[in-house]
Amino acid sequence: MDLDAPTILEGSYADAAAHVLTAALRDDPGFTHVLPDARVRQDALQAFYGYIVRDAMRFGRVLAVRDPAGIAGVAISYPPGAHPLPVRRKLGALPSMAGILFRSPRQVLALAQLGSAIDAAFPPDPLTYLEALGVRPDAQHRGHGRRLMARVLRDADHPSADCYLETSRAVNVPYYESMGFESLGEFAPLRRGGPPEARMRRARPV
Repeated sequence: MDLDAPTILEGSYADAAAHVLTAALRDDPGFTHVLPDARVRQDALQAFYGYIVRDAMRFGRVLAVRDPAGIAGVAISYPPGAHPLPVRRKLGALPSMAGILFRSPRQVLALAQLGSAIDAAFPPDPLTYLEALGVRPDAQHRGHGRRLMARVLRDADHPSADCYLETSRAVNVPYYESMGFESLGEFAPLRRGGPPEARMRRARPV
């Protein structure tokens, strides 16, 4: 893969892509709040992103950039109408999460509640949704994220759809604003504390 041209990942790279996203996002404030046990968090996110990567691959929306060490960064987006996931597709994650659910049912339930709250805050109109963007920790600050986002936004502009995301990292807000996103405000996805999620939207070009 050319670093300047993110490419679509095929199924054989699903586990590797999930590993990159897990490494990049395991310290996300939302995840650390609902999955405080670091080992459980590692295993739960690997299983969760393993499923999400495979689900999004059906839409051709899993992108990656490479460096000499392998996959350096991954972006998952869903085309308009494909997110939030219907119940049938959500249930598809159960087999991969079963072992972690048995070990730590409360933490996995909290993760599911976080996901449900985020889905409930999703705008009502069809949008391109940035599900995840992550760069391997040792490959960060080299422009990989921006290259991936440029491709995500180009794909969003093709069907002329707005692009939507949420983030629990305050430092990410100006980062996405620099790419044309505007804040829709914060919301609290969990009733018993936890970090707020910033909702952001980028209007399609006219």
